[in-house]
Amino acid sequence: MAMQLTGTKNNLMVHQNENAQARREARGHGSSQKKGMKNGSINMNDLNGKMDSVLKRKQRAQARAMKVVTDAWIGDKKIQMGIDESKASIQEYQNIASEERDAIMGLKEKKAQLMEEYGVEEGSDERAALLEKQKQALEDPNVVMTAEEQERLAQLNEYQERAKALDDAIDVHQIELDKAEGGIIGENASIRAVRIENLKHHAMLDAQQEAEKIKEAASKEAFSMMIGEGQEHIEEELEKKKEEAEKKAEEKEEQEEKIEERKEEKEELQEKIEIRQEENQEVEEIKKEQRENAREQADLIEDAQIYSTNQSTLPSKVQTEIKEMLQKMKLLEEDIKGAKVDNTL
Repeated sequence: MAMQLTGTKNNLMVHQNENAQARREARGHGSSQKKGMKNGSINMNDLNGKMDSVLKRKQRAQARAMKVVTDAWIGDKKIQMGIDESKASIQEYQNIASEERDAIMGLKEKKAQLMEEYGVEEGSDERAALLEKQKQALEDPNVVMTAEEQERLAQLNEYQERAKALDDAIDVHQIELDKAEGGIIGENASIRAVRIENLKHHAMLDAQQEAEKIKEAASKEAFSMMIGEGQEHIEEELEKKKEEAEKKAEEKEEQEEKIEERKEEKEELQEKIEIRQEENQEVEEIKKEQRENAREQADLIEDAQIYSTNQSTLPSKVQTEIKEMLQKMKLLEEDIKGAKVDNTL
């Protein structure tokens, strides 16, 4: 860029020297008219030669002005092409990032459903406790795992395997999302750097100023056409930037709506999970109460049986009452067995 400006200044100096030379020649033309006149006539050969020289200088000045502006315009065009390529890359990265976010959200929802299916709470150490007990059972014969515990451990192992597959898939999509977001940051940084550097040199503005200085030696019509093309180019670029800004605003609004929808869906899912947890807790309390009642009734049966064993020593009225009580207790014992069966279920 510095070399280009230096060349432009040199061209301007040459042009000024040529103009000064042309003025000197023009001033000398008045005095030379007398010399060029012979017997009251003008020497047309001398006059035509000088006019041709002035015209050639003007043509060269016009060509230099055109080249200065054209070079600057081409340079700006190349810069803009680079910016457009970066913007296209940003759009592509944004599309990838959006797809990866949707994929991650879907996998997380699947994992939440899996936790609900297996009755696993976030941060639960149930599996670790069962694994530790299994290890102790292998080492110590006094430690025994129940069938329920073994079945539950098998369920948790199955859950762990399926959950790990989902986590691995989430990690893969997260890596791609990080790459896309990094690409967006890099392309935006590149665009900012180019624009800042362009503002430092403002080649197009310098070229236009230089062209203005050379304009007096160039064709006004050609220069007007050049300015018209430049203005049309600027207007097109401004319109394009306006459309891009509107498009980005719409995309941002759509993305925010998606995020809000995901947030609402997540809150609804969390409410369902909390309701299910409360229901599970109520069921556990009922089961606990049934077990306590069963134990109390079992104790009553045992006491009744003891009395029944010694009934020969009791009065007949007492014996009759005990038999009635035993009959009731047998019925209660069947009920208790049924309650135990329900409890195992």
